[in-house]
Amino acid sequence: GSLPDHCQCMGCTDYRIPAGQRPTPVAPEDTPASPYKLEEPKRIALVVPFRDRGAHLQKFRERIQSHIESWNQRGVKHEWSVFVVEQFDNKLFNRGYLFNVGFFHASQHEKTTGKNFDCVVMHDIDILPTP
Repeated sequence: GSLPDHCQCMGCTDYRIPAGQRPTPVAPEDTPASPYKLEEPKRIALVVPFRDRGAHLQKFRERIQSHIESWNQRGVKHEWSVFVVEQFDNKLFNRGYLFNVGFFHASQHEKTTGKNFDCVVMHDIDILPTP
């Protein structure tokens, strides 16, 4: 953004500047960039919006459990927290709002446990991960 205190981290891109004219992001000197290491345990929050799809939820639960077990067998032992966020009213399904609610609860979980997530994954109930 255009705010004076807009984040300038490596993950931020100002899309108002044409692609060929954007500066190359540089890691701040006081925070050396470290390469991603798959083998290192990560804390992952998985946010899943949900409404009236009990069969999908059961199948998703089974598949995500299988996915996690597959990673564990390969020596990748991440800590997963799954937040299923359910909409109970009869209004139009509001997937984006449910993602926001799930992210809020994941943030609250971090504060409660004192352990931060390395990433938060927004996932749909009807897209099944494969091991």
